This record gives sequence, structure tokens and C-alpha cells, in this order.
Amino acid sequence: ILGALCVGLLISRNHWSWPIGLGQVILTGFVFWEAKLYAETGLQVVFAILQVYGWWAWLKAPRESQKSEGAIEVRKLSRTGWMSSLAVTGVATLVLAWLLIVFTDGNSPILDAMVTSASLVAQYLLAARFLENWVYWIAVDIVSNPRYTAW
Repeated sequence: ILGALCVGLLISRNHWSWPIGLGQVILTGFVFWEAKLYAETGLQVVFAILQVYGWWAWLKAPRESQKSEGAIEVRKLSRTGWMSSLAVTGVATLVLAWLLIVFTDGNSPILDAMVTSASLVAQYLLAARFLENWVYWIAVDIVSNPRYTAW
């Protein structure tokens, strides 16, 4: 319920999405811990910090004209931005997968690392007001949702 409310508020570019999202990530962190998805548990801690940052950043963000009722201004990602986002996701996936394999008994460490890395990039793109964050989030959902239903 919190996730749906958060997304609805994000679509309307409302800054109240961030505190709602904070409640969601705290609850989700407990679920991932129980499932032994340690990277995604840690991700929820980072998301909590980013929720606070996103709320602050959106409160300070430039607004569009009055005809859009002063909505948060959204930017488009450049080609260089896309390449950087994909590179960061790839490198972070490799590093995190190695850490999970070596130091934990986690379930599916490579997939866990990929979902976690892509989620961090998506969350940054969202907080920085890049429209393309949705592409990242949809890809994360396509990969992660079937995995969650398996537990």
C-alpha cells in the first residue's frame, strides 16, 4: 500500500512521496532480512538515507510554470549519463556479487547484487529528477519480482 501511494505521488511529482517511501523501505528491509537477501536488506538502509535526501532535494527543486501547478521540474538523461549509469551498475554488480559470495550465505548472490546495484542507480536517478529512472525501476521489477514470489 505504501509503495503504491509513493509511486502515485511520484507520478504527480509530489514531494510527499519521499516520507511515504521511507516507511515502505523500513518495512521492506525487515522482509529481506528474513529472506536472507542481505544486499537488498542493506539496500533498504541506503534507500532510507536516500529517501531523506530525495525529500530535501525535491523541496529545493525548481518548479515548472503555473500551468502545471508548480510541479517539480524533471530532466532528461544524456547519452553520457546513460553510459555512466550502466557502467556504474555493472561494476557495482561485480563488486557486490563477489562480496556476497565470499562473506555471506545469501540466496542468489549474483542476482541479489545486480538488483541491488541497479536499484541504487535508479534511486539516484529518481532523487536527481531524471525521467529515465522509470526505465531502471521497470527493469529491476521485471528481474526481481519473479524471484520474490519463489520464496
